Amino acid sequence: MGGSPSSPQYESCHVVIIGAGYGGVSCALKLDRYCKVTLIDAKDYFHHSVGALRAVVEPSFLKMTLIPYDNLLSYGTFKHDCVCRLNISEKKVFLQNEEIKFDYIVLACGSSVPFPGNY
Repeated sequence: MGGSPSSPQYESCHVVIIGAGYGGVSCALKLDRYCKVTLIDAKDYFHHSVGALRAVVEPSFLKMTLIPYDNLLSYGTFKHDCVCRLNISEKKVFLQNEEIKFDYIVLACGSSVPFPGNY
């Protein structure tokens, strides 16, 4: 998860992304080289749900549906934690045992819908 790049922009901006699903991961990967990124999620792995059906038929694909976050970012950091509180005016995210200051916040918590047919 590495050190900081030599770009002066990196030190001037800290983006915290809450939620590491498709949207959060995509955003973190695109910003990783340009600013300090902290990605936060309650899970320590990404579940590629689209590939889950393939894994049912071909179990060797199971390892490709669960992707750990620990080596995702080249420069940014990943926090395996739950967000307890968010203070927009103070620009702080409060985790269970830590608070993180930010310049910009991305809320990529996703949504939940009932499984097809369970309405």
